Amino acid sequence: MSGMPRRALGIVLIIAGPAAVAVGFVNAPTASSCNRINDLNRALGPGATCSTTPSVGYFAAGALLVIAGLLVLVPWWRRLVED
Repeated sequence: MSGMPRRALGIVLIIAGPAAVAVGFVNAPTASSCNRINDLNRALGPGATCSTTPSVGYFAAGALLVIAGLLVLVPWWRRLVED
């Protein structure tokens, strides 16, 4: 792959990284529902367990997509591999 398809793939991967994190925030519970869940958990004993922050997987996927996009987009790394 060379030229425009490679550049397009790199740009798409770089854009997909933050999009993966945004999906995590969309799927995270709201503050009011977390408050209700945490109140119920405290009443039952185990303590608060709900968080409005997405899981680490979304951030890891976003970081991997951005790194992959940069590796595809920047041509210098291919010279290191081909030698």
